[in-house]
This record gives sequence, structure tokens and C-alpha cells, in this order.
Amino acid sequence: MNPADAPTRERLLTAAKQLFLEKGADQVSLRAVNSAAGLNPGVPLCLVKSHG
Repeated sequence: MNPADAPTRERLLTAAKQLFLEKGADQVSLRAVNSAAGLNPGVPLCLVKSHG
């Protein structure tokens, strides 16, 4: 399966895991994970529920 065909959640988790291993979790931004997963930088922010 082409990585671009994987479900969004899987793409994000795979990208995050790889970046965390390479740079350390404290050095990885949400924008970097989105970029590595081939997603629009604003996508995950739209998926987070409001705490209001």
C-alpha cells in the first residue's frame, strides 16, 4: 500500500513515531508531523474537540 493511501490516523502515527525516534519528542512540532505525513498543517487542529 502506498503511504498516501493509508488512513490519516495511521499516516500521522507513523510520521510521529519516525520523527520522535530521529529528533526526540520534545523537538518535533505538530506541523512537522503533518508535513511528514503529507497532510495540511491545519488538519489535526480541526479534529481536536473543544474543551469549552
